[in-house]
Amino acid sequence: MFNKNNEALANAFNRKQTRDKEVARLNNFYTNRPSKVIPFHVKREKDSLREEEGLLKNPEIFTFGGIRTSATIDLNMNHRLETNIVSTPVITYKELDIPIFSEHDKFDLNSIGNKIHVSVPMNVFIGDEYNMGDVNRLKKKKVQKINHIYKKSYAFGVNATGFGDFVRSCFYIIQFCKKYGFQYEFFIHHPVALFLEKFYKGFQMYRGKSDTFLRSISMFSPSNLKDTIFNRANNDITDFVLSGKVEGEFIDYLCGLKMVNNSVYSYNTLFPYDDINEVEKREISELLRPNEEMRLYLQETLDSFKLVRKKYVIFHIRSGDKYLKNETKVFDSLYLNTIYSDIRSIMEKRGGGSDYFLIGDNNEVKYLICQKFSIIKTSYKEITHLGEGIDLEREKVKNTMLDFYLIANAEAIFSYTVYPHGTGFSYWCAKVYDVPYTCKYINF
Repeated sequence: MFNKNNEALANAFNRKQTRDKEVARLNNFYTNRPSKVIPFHVKREKDSLREEEGLLKNPEIFTFGGIRTSATIDLNMNHRLETNIVSTPVITYKELDIPIFSEHDKFDLNSIGNKIHVSVPMNVFIGDEYNMGDVNRLKKKKVQKINHIYKKSYAFGVNATGFGDFVRSCFYIIQFCKKYGFQYEFFIHHPVALFLEKFYKGFQMYRGKSDTFLRSISMFSPSNLKDTIFNRANNDITDFVLSGKVEGEFIDYLCGLKMVNNSVYSYNTLFPYDDINEVEKREISELLRPNEEMRLYLQETLDSFKLVRKKYVIFHIRSGDKYLKNETKVFDSLYLNTIYSDIRSIMEKRGGGSDYFLIGDNNEVKYLICQKFSIIKTSYKEITHLGEGIDLEREKVKNTMLDFYLIANAEAIFSYTVYPHGTGFSYWCAKVYDVPYTCKYINF
């Protein structure tokens, strides 16, 4: 024990060993911590100053066996031995480009990464205050009322659509405005107004007058109809699949319209997203209430064919616009045979005692069917498509609206169409007036 203590004491006063350790420590300090200037004092005994000066001036004293130690490293140090201060080398910092943040940036740079694992819902904006389908944009514009206008033509050379499309879009506007809290109103500036109680006087008053504002009203053309659902056993149309995103596009369209007295004016052919309730049916029924001229015409027709309201069955044939426009009179035999077969089946199931009335978009198909089934009644008065830019003659428009009200007063409707989306003329009439309805798609 005594010998070990003496050895430790001797090592503690071994000047050379102590100096070597100190130099090694300082070298390690410079290597690993170069970013600060740290002054430090090395205490020396005064009587050994000259000896240490000689050591520093003679580096060979640190050479062992021809191997030079790391004690002599030029670090551009300023040794001030007279003041007993040794300074570390001054290291110049490299200049770095620091990002400059705008005063409008709301970043908390001290905690920018603290919650990076948290999912944050966010909207993508393109331009100022742009949010696809955000109805609040209409609110910010102070829009209070949406006016739905049915007329012969719209801005940019767009023609009107069929009457069934208009009826459908009225249901959409009712539901849209109730959903988002807007007022709404319907206007009909179209020849069908001549036979509607609510509109015929106004239409006659303004008919033929030039109105720049009326001509500027545009139509929202996209459709929200995505697909049609069929009963594959008999090809009956059972339902529709609608696209939800189109409503956002419609809102964006409305935001771009000119506002007049907190109102916008437009037209669309969109399908209502929700089931139609009784209040909505009554509202549209009142909108389409026939005027006295049409009521008399309807009753005369019923009387002439000995038909009683809600006691006759309608067959409605929609062969296509090319027949309605008299572009062709040729029918495919498969198409006709499909209709013949289905009508025969319906009559067999219903038995005798029913009256049947045939409505079609052309007289040729009426003639062929009535030749096959003599029990079916029909009228050969000329009708017309109420859209598509066709020149609308008064009597043809009147006969077309007569067909609409004959459908409205039927006991049941069986429709046949070449269009996979069905025929809106009879379908939406049946919806308004609660008439049982079946529509078969004939693809030929």
